[in-house]
Amino acid sequence: MQHSKQRPEEVGFVSVNDGELTVDQVIAVARHYARVEQFAGKKRREVEAVRKYIEDNWLSDSAPPRYSFNTGVGVLKNVRISRDQIEKFQELYVKSHSVGVGEPLEIETVRASMLLQANALSKGYSGVRVLVIDKLIEMLNKRIHPVVPEQGSLGASGDLAPLTHVAAVMVGEGEAEIWVGNERKELESLKDGAGNLRLINNGEEVIFQPIRLQAKEAVSLTNATTFMLAIAVRLVHDAEILLQDADIAAALSLEAMMGETGAFAEELHDLRRQPGQIATAKNVRNLIDGSKRMTSEARVAYFNASTEKQLKARLQNSELANSVDAITKYKLTHEFEKNRIQDAYSLRCVPQVHGACKDAFQFVNSVVQRELTAVTDNPVIFRNTNVDGYESKSGGNFHGEPLALALDFLAISLSEIASISERRVFRMLSPAMSFGLPRNLTGGEAGLNSGYMLLQYTAAQLVSENKILSHPASVDSVPTSDNQEDHVSMGFTAACKALKVCRNVQYVLAIEFLCAVQALHLSASEPQTSFEVFPLGKGTGVAFNYIQNFQGKSDGKTITPFKLMRDDEFLHSQIRWMHKLVASGLIVRALNNLELFNS
Repeated sequence: MQHSKQRPEEVGFVSVNDGELTVDQVIAVARHYARVEQFAGKKRREVEAVRKYIEDNWLSDSAPPRYSFNTGVGVLKNVRISRDQIEKFQELYVKSHSVGVGEPLEIETVRASMLLQANALSKGYSGVRVLVIDKLIEMLNKRIHPVVPEQGSLGASGDLAPLTHVAAVMVGEGEAEIWVGNERKELESLKDGAGNLRLINNGEEVIFQPIRLQAKEAVSLTNATTFMLAIAVRLVHDAEILLQDADIAAALSLEAMMGETGAFAEELHDLRRQPGQIATAKNVRNLIDGSKRMTSEARVAYFNASTEKQLKARLQNSELANSVDAITKYKLTHEFEKNRIQDAYSLRCVPQVHGACKDAFQFVNSVVQRELTAVTDNPVIFRNTNVDGYESKSGGNFHGEPLALALDFLAISLSEIASISERRVFRMLSPAMSFGLPRNLTGGEAGLNSGYMLLQYTAAQLVSENKILSHPASVDSVPTSDNQEDHVSMGFTAACKALKVCRNVQYVLAIEFLCAVQALHLSASEPQTSFEVFPLGKGTGVAFNYIQNFQGKSDGKTITPFKLMRDDEFLHSQIRWMHKLVASGLIVRALNNLELFNS
């Protein structure tokens, strides 16, 4: 991925002055409220020059028709707009295109889209005034956050409906809404006598002066893929962390179930030649490097300790309670794999499954990186090398097909991460499949305590929902605008589905981490099977210690939620805290100094 030198939360300022943005910079502005620098320099002068030419040459009633400068839009492309009606057209366009419905999008997505739109317009191919770019930046810095409904975009002709809800705030449309704290407020209720918006944001009074749009500006503000791109940027940032989390969770599960390590041999994966698979196998090898828990000696010690404990409990009031012969016979009648030979697919095939998902991610990431530098307006303004001026070219760069296909692919690949993770969770809860771990990973009296049984239920529901959400949106199309727009991408739908899949996968991995940590506590609970006798690997040991020693803050109280759970606890809190560790990348960051991960 294309990273800035600092982590997103450490980025203080972001600039659109060179027309280039990184994923981390977008996340810094969208998620961490980094300020955006004033639009200035060479790019500003280029935007001003293009606009001056347009105003001097293209807007008179005698000028040739140019789409959206002096014509209607869509199927109305042949209807001429007179010079004195151009400004009125912008106003009516915003009203007629503000058609979003449903729940509001997260502010993070709205902020990302506003930044991406400012960046795209700053390239000078859209023909807008610099004032429009300035206003987008001002809205970001003053935290003027439009309420943008999540439904209504077809992902062709850009994200028309959601982007128009942003434009409606820029122009001061009275019925448009913004967020003031956690409340939705109509602009009309926030206007002073001069028509300016006045509100308190982040503890400070904010004044924002709406503008009147000029020729083509309404179209340029709305004819782009920046909302689906905003979600795509969030996804590639979070998915990269998630894929590393998945390797760590799988390695901890391997340790917990004392799996075989031969399936991760370098020479085995080199034969397949798939880069993601090779990288994943290396990650797991590095994580478990130095582990003594996945050895025949560890398995014998754990088997002896666990079966002896179980037998003594059963014979507690019997004359055979201390009989060595009875204990030995009991052990021999139970299936015991000192040498496991090979494990189930959910353990053995981690490189093949995680690796394929990483290769899919790399493709999606490459699409997003290109889109970050793209112009998706229509029409687009070019300098005409034959004359001293500019020309407009109509095309279809606003069509979201590249992102739609990529986002559907990402949803499918992330779903597979959750699917195989849930199978590992299932195995850890069954003594027959986990090499004798207590049923449901119960730390106290079984029956009285249910242990982690219901965690797998939640994981199963999330995995099932992901299967539904992974049905591709990009294969669908509903023609619009009297068949002028007869094929659409449904890219924004693909983006919203993929975002939900990503969140579901974060929760499934959080559940796997919880189960693996509990399982490791239980497997090391006897002196002869302790971590001192059979240590964890170099990476898994760091991850386990970081998780079990993590301290969170809730209602002013310090809590440590990941110690060994003996009697059942309120598991919702454990899931919530572990999800924070997974989604934030804190577990991955704890391992960064070991340089364990491959891109």
